[in-house]
Amino acid sequence: MIVICAAVASRESVKFWELDDTYPMVARVEGAEPRYQVDLVKTILPAEPPITPVRMEEERKRLCASCAARTMPCGE
Repeated sequence: MIVICAAVASRESVKFWELDDTYPMVARVEGAEPRYQVDLVKTILPAEPPITPVRMEEERKRLCASCAARTMPCGE
């Protein structure tokens, strides 16, 4: 977090949060002194999994249909 704050303070022209789904990522740079590099990375969401249909027994289907036709909650 300190690295990000320092980068924001030293590079006012860089807008880290201006683009949607793009975030700063900090990586350590090898060398004699500890240094860090800040790059902007665009996130990619995984595809949504397919929806599997629910299998219900016939008796349960009749009960649900019966409850949906009434104004009372099911089970009362």
